[in-house]
Amino acid sequence: KLNLNGSWFDKSGDTKTVKLNSNSVILNDSLLATYTGSKTALTLEFGGATGAAVTLANAGSGISWYNDKQPMIVKLAYPTSQLGSNRADHIVMTRNGTTVARSNLKSGVLTGVVYTNGTFAAKVAKQNEFIDLPTTYWPYAPVQFVDARGVAGGVGGGQFDADGLLTRAQFVVMIMRTLNVTVDTGKTTQFADVTSGQFYADAVLKAKALGLVGGDSKGNFNPNANITRQDMFVILSRAMNKFNMLRTSPLRPMPVFSDWAQVDSYAKAPIQALVENMVVNGSGGKMLPMMLATRGMAAKVLANMLVYDTNR
Repeated sequence: KLNLNGSWFDKSGDTKTVKLNSNSVILNDSLLATYTGSKTALTLEFGGATGAAVTLANAGSGISWYNDKQPMIVKLAYPTSQLGSNRADHIVMTRNGTTVARSNLKSGVLTGVVYTNGTFAAKVAKQNEFIDLPTTYWPYAPVQFVDARGVAGGVGGGQFDADGLLTRAQFVVMIMRTLNVTVDTGKTTQFADVTSGQFYADAVLKAKALGLVGGDSKGNFNPNANITRQDMFVILSRAMNKFNMLRTSPLRPMPVFSDWAQVDSYAKAPIQALVENMVVNGSGGKMLPMMLATRGMAAKVLANMLVYDTNR
């Protein structure tokens, strides 16, 4: 148990790392920015017989908090020797038994990005071998990664359809599954062409409330239109920026793309942020902004985003 002085939560940007054996939890001092209760006798309890139970309490009573602007980082030891015949990208973190999409195993440490209390543990996700996706085909690894985290699954009949074109609605569903955030949609009006009951309606409404997507001049979202690479990247960049995933210092300088002039002005800054942080790389020295995106391409950039996000 760690005693936390209430004044420590002053939003100055400090972090605390609490370790127990080989596990740890990283807290930022703005974590409780949205919590309005008393902070006079705050404690952090970290432990548990299995995994890691993380509980913030005040004067001995657990407090309910949620802050999607400032996550808590949970790190669990998972030695390579523990893998056995399992793939590393199929080791996921769970919170209270539910898969945490934003989790990744690297160098013997399973890192998860979460927004509230819970009991966290490692789990081996089911490995689906899609009959239309040989191990030698380039989308194989990213598809396995996102499938294990419940971000994107097959299309039926044991197939993934990696080369199939992706609609705007389908990508929004994928990105909202990846984020897995609580969204207040009370003041948001649904797009005129998105009807309740459609599998994507809830995800589209939440994405609109977050400012990730917009409509045309008629108030339509055009959910069944195929999405371009450019627009897929813009939505992805907006999501990462909204939830403070992008680093303040780029990982690399902006490379030269021979078709950069074809990128629309509204998309250049969002795409550049992804490229500089190595979430998007282009292909053969080109960005191919107007090419229609495929399910395999979406799996690739979402897997890149999750690996980048958990590298903390």
